[in-house]
Amino acid sequence: MKKIAFIIPDLYTRGMPRVLENLENEILSNKYDKYIILLKKKPIRFNVQGRVIEIEKEGENILSKFYIFIKRLIKIYNVNKKYKFDYIIGFGMTANIIAILTSKYGKVIITEHNVKSIENNITKGVKNLIYNRTYNFFIKNLYNKANIIVSVSKYIGLDLIKNYGIKKEKICTIYNGVNNKIINKLKYENLSEKENEIFKNPVIINVGALSPQKGQWHLIKIMPELKKVIPNIQLVILGQGPYYDKLSNLVQSLDLKDSVHLMGVKSNPYKYMYNAKIFVLSSLYEGFPNVLVEAITVGIPVISLDCKSGPRELLQKNFREKKKINNICWADFGVLVPDMIDYGMKIDIVIKNKEKILKDAILEMLMDENLQDEYRKKASFRARQFTSSQMAKNYMKLF
Repeated sequence: MKKIAFIIPDLYTRGMPRVLENLENEILSNKYDKYIILLKKKPIRFNVQGRVIEIEKEGENILSKFYIFIKRLIKIYNVNKKYKFDYIIGFGMTANIIAILTSKYGKVIITEHNVKSIENNITKGVKNLIYNRTYNFFIKNLYNKANIIVSVSKYIGLDLIKNYGIKKEKICTIYNGVNNKIINKLKYENLSEKENEIFKNPVIINVGALSPQKGQWHLIKIMPELKKVIPNIQLVILGQGPYYDKLSNLVQSLDLKDSVHLMGVKSNPYKYMYNAKIFVLSSLYEGFPNVLVEAITVGIPVISLDCKSGPRELLQKNFREKKKINNICWADFGVLVPDMIDYGMKIDIVIKNKEKILKDAILEMLMDENLQDEYRKKASFRARQFTSSQMAKNYMKLF
């Protein structure tokens, strides 16, 4: 049988590991021997069928990270030499670099899940500057050596071509898919009595890490205005991360503790989505937001910032990258509103105007049940094109 190696940082965090889980489980074990190479030794939270090989602990500073990076290269080179993989698939920037540098026998397929010109250039500080410049150097000088580069959105591919000199013919777009059968089973699980007290009201839900990228403070900031029109409206945010204290303090300062709920990470977020009125993606940037695919699979109306990248490709039939959205866009499968071009919790006139547009879109959706029904149907229809089985078929065509 052919041997496939998936290289990924860990099976602990939510984004890429979920994509790998969905992909790997759809690739038949009776046709392929599957191996999952984890760069970091962390707890495993995802169910995979193949053999798991853990490589190395995390580094704590620049020197130790460089030392461990070299150790990982040597170890993975030896693993590749031992098993002679027919296909090596990298997940994310570090895994991609290692896949290219350690490949000897098989076809190298690397996957890019974020807009690198944004991700590698928004973080501040000397340490991050060193990391970002190093990563940019590797992308420009190594990515073209892969056999195929999978971008999980068209915009990511355009970014690699424009800003990193990647050859157009190397890139193909394969959208992330979700396990619709599991989601449509889990969404019917019951809420607790305490949770039902929240969800008996109109609920806006957001799911994502509490981090600078995800922009949940915009939702919290518009809640006082939303409450003036819908007094019992609730905002539920599922996730954890470094911005928990900042978001919690914002909730307290706006006296919203009875209507904004930071509920942490949930093993089954789908039952909360299903019981909410609308899902809102507030991210400042994305690669391809898997959670938005999960939301439309649940069948909930979605409103998303028109951030780079992914939402527009998912919610509109025809992707047009250059056309900028300046107001509410009632798109084919969901609602798009202007992006929030700020990388922190700053307040200015432009951001306030954009938050007002977001508020207006939410109110219009919540006040019109026919509109909600229409977008539920549209979401469910669109979700059929973003299943894990379809994603796996597209990857196997590359093999």
